[in-house]
Amino acid sequence: MITRWWDTRTAGTPVLLANAALAAASDEGSAHVHTTAITTNYVTAPNVGPVELHTKVRRVGRSVTFVHVELVQDEAVTSESLVTLGTLADDATVRYRLDELPALALSRSAYGVRWSRRSSS
Repeated sequence: MITRWWDTRTAGTPVLLANAALAAASDEGSAHVHTTAITTNYVTAPNVGPVELHTKVRRVGRSVTFVHVELVQDEAVTSESLVTLGTLADDATVRYRLDELPALALSRSAYGVRWSRRSSS
């Protein structure tokens, strides 16, 4: 369990949860040093202030490690992630870059928020 101040405006909740997963996996003997996938469920928005990170290493394997992480504030889970860790090769090919993805426009509809693609011109 880690307790410290965290402001999600600076790095974001998934970054915090991925780092907690790396630390927990390392404590369990995992040699994997890269976050290769992360799935995050947001239950409610955390407030700026102290939080607890609860980690459970689900599996340490030869090629991947799976870690479940919960962000808890005031005894309530605000976010949870399943983090997949692995080790990327030094000569791994970059399959995409963030600056090459098409821009997304945020539009509101009667049913809430909807994402749509926007041309880059």
